[in-house]
Amino acid sequence: MHDSIEEHLKTYFNLVEHLGFRAELRVSGDLVIEGPDEATREVLRSLGEDLLRGWKLRQRNTYLESELKTLDKAERELRLKETGLRRLLDLSPFFILVESADEALQYINQSMENLLGRDFEDVFGQRIEEIASEFSFFKECRESVLKSPRTLELEVELKRTESVWLRCVVFPELGADGSLARIICIASDVTLRRKSEEALRKSLSDYRELFHRSGDVVLLVDPEDGQILDINDGAQALLGEARSEVVGSTFRELTERVSTHVFGLSEAHWKAALKPGSSFEWPLRDHAGELRWVQVVMEGLEIAGKTRLLALGRDITDLKRDSEKWVEIETSHEFLLDQNVVHEFSNLLSVILNGVELLSLASDNELREKLATVREASHRAASLTRVLVEKQSEGTRGVVLIAEDEPGVLSAVRRMLGRAGYRVLAARHGDEALEVAQLHKGTIDLLLTDVVMPGVAGPRLAEEIVEIRPDVAVLYMSAYTDLVSDFSKSLGPETLLLAKPFGAEELIRAVELTIKNRVNARNEEKR
Repeated sequence: MHDSIEEHLKTYFNLVEHLGFRAELRVSGDLVIEGPDEATREVLRSLGEDLLRGWKLRQRNTYLESELKTLDKAERELRLKETGLRRLLDLSPFFILVESADEALQYINQSMENLLGRDFEDVFGQRIEEIASEFSFFKECRESVLKSPRTLELEVELKRTESVWLRCVVFPELGADGSLARIICIASDVTLRRKSEEALRKSLSDYRELFHRSGDVVLLVDPEDGQILDINDGAQALLGEARSEVVGSTFRELTERVSTHVFGLSEAHWKAALKPGSSFEWPLRDHAGELRWVQVVMEGLEIAGKTRLLALGRDITDLKRDSEKWVEIETSHEFLLDQNVVHEFSNLLSVILNGVELLSLASDNELREKLATVREASHRAASLTRVLVEKQSEGTRGVVLIAEDEPGVLSAVRRMLGRAGYRVLAARHGDEALEVAQLHKGTIDLLLTDVVMPGVAGPRLAEEIVEIRPDVAVLYMSAYTDLVSDFSKSLGPETLLLAKPFGAEELIRAVELTIKNRVNARNEEKR
């Protein structure tokens, strides 16, 4: 009987440990149970104390035969507690089986009964693999434990109509003499986790296939630091760089390496670009060294619980070139139209003046006096025509230099300012605008520049032009909504930032206000 009590205690301590609790028997004789669940802890503590009490009673029986009745009572109580322990195990969601050293089943809990579809009474004394062939793995576990007593952990699939995955912990329980007393297996159902992992693997596999098969440029970017995590075949072909050369660098580093685009002078540009929903044009040199334009859209997505950005790029070089050709044709057409009007009007004045000269040869004094009046008026009209032509070319409200890399925007803004009476000097990028500012002989009242452009960016362009033309006013425009908010905070009180898209009234109002602010600032400086 003593050996039975000791075995129960060892089984109890092993069970407490494998249920995730810790049992400690102190010198004072107190049993301390540590674990996460208070109710279970109290049950285990109560069971343990009863087991210990029974053990002490049985020990006392060795020396005091007179206390036999007390020991009998304790044994009955122990049986009741054992029944409570079995009930506790039966309520456990874990699948538990206990096998003796001679490979016979000694116990299975209710969860294991449900899994096997058999009652404990039907399987008692048999081998688990003989009861259910899907538990054939347990034979190898048994042989391993018999050869070298140790704890094994493994995941196994029970192949059924719907597969069940178990995570099993198999460990030996040794007797007082160190020999194997029994083998215990505690298993948990991990089917849901395995299905989730498999679904995630399939999703990532499908994503990777779409990612690399896309004909467009696709980059996977970490929004936190801008690091490029992957690029597809389309990006490799356009950039002329292998995946290994690009992955690991940041989006900014790649831009500075392959792009003609000075993407910005501050972190605000990069923060605005590396956000879901942002869109921008990305000029770069391809593997042949030719300038290509890529329209980039940032899309956010979740991969393995982490936020990532997909930089989706489409080559719009041909579209850009067609737009630029249209602007050139449109500009040439307007120029020819203006010259034709001037030419025709000058011809008409020439005819009038020639006719007046011929008629003035007449002898009629009264007619000659009247013709002199007509001649004088015609000369004044010719002079006025020259003045109007000069005013038309110079503008009546001021001269505006536009720096804008988008042909459609450049054309629209030039039209709106021209109709409002401004003379417009148009440049397709920062370098061209700087050249115009250096070569133009007259005054320039306002620089209207995009913030983000190829070559020299807007802020740098403004610095260089203000250096050679200190009186020029500066008005910025940008399509980056986030950048508009951040960048405008760094501007002086007399400088405005116009958010695209905008209409003619908003543009003219901003131009007038910016020029007025600059004039007022110059007057203050002179005082």
